[in-house]
Amino acid sequence: MGVLQEAGETGPLYNYFASAPFKGFRYGGTDPTREFERLCRHLVAKKVAFYPRRHDYLYQRFHEALRDQFILVFGSDIDDRRVWVKLAQRIGTYLPASYSLEYVRDAVWNTHVNLVDVMNPGIPDGQIRKFSTLEALINYSLVESRPLKMFLRDTDRMSLLSCLLRRMPDDPAERQVFEEAGPGGPLYDFFAKYNHRGFRYVPTDPTTEFDRLCENLGIPWRSDARDGLRDEFAQALRGQFVHIFGGDINDKVAWETLCRRAGLRPIPEDLESLQQLFIGTHTNMVDVMNESIPDGMMLTFTTVEDLSEYSFSARKIFPGDGVAKVDILSVLLRRISLYH
Repeated sequence: MGVLQEAGETGPLYNYFASAPFKGFRYGGTDPTREFERLCRHLVAKKVAFYPRRHDYLYQRFHEALRDQFILVFGSDIDDRRVWVKLAQRIGTYLPASYSLEYVRDAVWNTHVNLVDVMNPGIPDGQIRKFSTLEALINYSLVESRPLKMFLRDTDRMSLLSCLLRRMPDDPAERQVFEEAGPGGPLYDFFAKYNHRGFRYVPTDPTTEFDRLCENLGIPWRSDARDGLRDEFAQALRGQFVHIFGGDINDKVAWETLCRRAGLRPIPEDLESLQQLFIGTHTNMVDVMNESIPDGMMLTFTTVEDLSEYSFSARKIFPGDGVAKVDILSVLLRRISLYH
C-alpha cells in the first residue's frame, strides 16, 4: 500500500472537496491543484456565483486543506525520523538497512521534488519526478506547470513543510544571494594569494577549502604556521560575510538578505521582526557562507544545542575572534559559543 493510500480517502483535503456548497463535486484523487481548477469550472457550470473575492477565499481554504493533508500524512516534527522515512518512501529515496535521522534527513533534503506531486495520489510511490537542480525544480513548479504547482507557506516556520518550502522563492525570477553579489571579496582575495602554488579556490564550504589549502601547502595540522594561516583565513571569512550581507546590526537590508539566504518567507517589514526571525532560525553560519548550497537549502535546527552539536561534530565553526560586539556576526555566533 502506498504512503498516501495508508491514510485512506479521508482527511482535510477530501473534506474540502466534499463540502456541501460544491454541489456534488467529486475529488478525482489526482493532482490537487488541477482538481481545484476543475472545481472552479464545476461551480461555474452549476451557475454558482463566482466573483473574484469568492475565488480567492476558496483558493485560500484549498491550500489550508492541502497543507493539513500533508501534515496528516507525513507529520510536522523535523526531529522525528519517521516523517523523513515516510517521505523517503514516497519519493523513492534509497535507504540502507540501518540509518540515522541525520542520514535519512539529508537524503530526502537533497532530493528535489515538487510537493504538490508528492500529494498526488495518482502518482505511485517512487515514481515522482526528480530534478537534478533546484533551478529545474523552481522552473517546473512556478513557470512550466499550469496551474502552478505550489503550496502556500505554513505559518509554523519550524514545521517539516515550512522547512521543505524554504527552497522555493515567491518569484521564479528572484536571483540567488551569491549570484546577485557575484564572485570576489576578501575570501577570494585570501585564497588567490596561493594561486602561484597551484591552489584554486572552489566556492563551497570555506572551512573545507581552508583545510585543502593547508594540505596543498604541506602545512601540518598542529603547527604555528597553520595557526597563523588560520588567523588570516578567519579575518577573510568574516570580511566576506560583511561583503555579502553587511555588518551593521541596525541595517535592515542586511537582515532581509540573511532571511532570503535562509529561505525565510514571508520576509517581515520591520527591523526587529527581521532580527527575531533570523536569530530564531538556528542555521550554521559556515553553511550560510557555502556558495554551493542554494538559498533555503541550509539545514535548520529546533534548538541552539542541536545547532551547536552539528557545528562542532561537522567541524563547521565560523571563527568569532575579532568580531565587533555590535556586529551582526557577534549576535549570531555568540549562541554557539555558549554551548561549547
